[in-house]
Amino acid sequence: MKIPYRHRIQPDETVSSFVARALRLSASPSRPSALAEVLGGARVRLHPYMTAHLKTIGRQLDVSAEELLSRHTLYPLFKWFGFDKYRRLKKAMLSGHGGCAVIASGLPHSKLHFYEGLKVCPVCVREDRARLGYAYYKLSHQIPGIGACHEHACRLIGVSGGDFGYDRYISMPPIEMEPELCSPIETRLALFSHNALELAKSSPQPIDYHRIYHDFLRGKGLRTRAGHVRLRKLVCQIINAYEDYDFSDSLGMPETLGTFKFIGPLLRRKTHYRCHPAKHLLLAFWLLDGEANHYLAKIPKEKGRHLDISKERYGQEQLVLEFLEDGCSMRKIESTVGRSRSYIRHVAEIHGIPHGTNSMVYPEEIRRKVIALATIGMHRKTISSKTGVGVGYVEMVISNTPGLSQLRRDLRHQKKIEAAVEELTKIRSKHPGWLRKDIKSHCAASYFAIYNEDKELLETLLPPKTKPLPPGKNWQKEDARLSKALRALDLKPKTSLSEIDHLIVGHGFLLKHLNNLPLTASTLREMGVL
Repeated sequence: MKIPYRHRIQPDETVSSFVARALRLSASPSRPSALAEVLGGARVRLHPYMTAHLKTIGRQLDVSAEELLSRHTLYPLFKWFGFDKYRRLKKAMLSGHGGCAVIASGLPHSKLHFYEGLKVCPVCVREDRARLGYAYYKLSHQIPGIGACHEHACRLIGVSGGDFGYDRYISMPPIEMEPELCSPIETRLALFSHNALELAKSSPQPIDYHRIYHDFLRGKGLRTRAGHVRLRKLVCQIINAYEDYDFSDSLGMPETLGTFKFIGPLLRRKTHYRCHPAKHLLLAFWLLDGEANHYLAKIPKEKGRHLDISKERYGQEQLVLEFLEDGCSMRKIESTVGRSRSYIRHVAEIHGIPHGTNSMVYPEEIRRKVIALATIGMHRKTISSKTGVGVGYVEMVISNTPGLSQLRRDLRHQKKIEAAVEELTKIRSKHPGWLRKDIKSHCAASYFAIYNEDKELLETLLPPKTKPLPPGKNWQKEDARLSKALRALDLKPKTSLSEIDHLIVGHGFLLKHLNNLPLTASTLREMGVL
């Protein structure tokens, strides 16, 4: 299909918007035949921002498929946050089925309910019609959770396609719309998301957002020296920052994100999993102080601690040993080698060389008794009281006896395992009806101590495995929620039950499980739907 130059795809236009304009220009007698001509089939669905069939669309409308992918979909944003490690998403969007692209993007697995249609700004429509003669859907308006226009500080308006969202029915932006001002924080969040999208378009590789987030957390005092996140303090601060944000707006962020429980899995390294871009934008907008360019800041690598195992160190130890064997004083050895007297005394005692410091005032018999008691795992203070020497002397003897410190660590570990076995045995006899998960939750320390050491031993201590049962549905709670949502609706005449179910996020319960929802059914009768 030949597209006139003035109707070529705009720099910030979505693919579905360009296809809608192309269908309008085709002057086809029927919409299915036009779709069949452009998309190769009349039953193809187009997602608002993760559009598939890009190779077919590009070939029919004379546009590069790679350009459509990287400039006119939200693929760069998803890729930026690590959603296309194996290029499955790119492959699905270029040539795959629309459902494959949605699944590869992780949208169904995020369990977040965003607006499923297209979003448009009334002021942008008015300006585009005056400038170009037609209006179009802008890509930055389609970012999930963004319900404001960053240019005009007004709320976006949703335009639903067929099937209550994206579908085979693609319409142009409506003309008669009145702008409505939004809150300043919504505008700033929309501007930050727009800038992040532009950065993602120009970035060939995903970002290391873990390093970026942790560096800025350290700057705000929300990260310890050991690398741990002060999560409770972080959540309190970010909730206060979003105090004026409306999480109940149907076009904005869903209410489930208002608790910010996603921050822990997003920031942790060991238990981390990829998160929806909307979660990144919510966190980063506050953390990066609304400046998307901070994503590109050069973060210095942290210098990890390492032991000095150079040849010079071992050479110094040999040199100290030679001076000691020659009978040199500690003062001379300290000034010549440059090591402390504690180190020199440590080398002397490890190799059994006598010296004239206070640690030698006790007879050899006392030293052997301290070693014997330490070997059986006795506590330092107990050894001190039994032998009549100080705790410091006991610690020095233990550290200067080769292999004794490691032996005591092994004994403590074995004692810990024995105590864990005893605790699990007692809890099993006290609560014979408990399942494995109950024992694990009440005795987590003992459970994992044995788990990390001997899994076969743990199996002998736990009750037999039981077949897992799916959690039951709380129909009473769901019935109250759906009934409340129904009463808040302003229904148009002859609205179908399936559309009502979609509007209140009913998960199909109004169609399949209405017999379990008596309060909801009564509300539907009062509204004249049933």
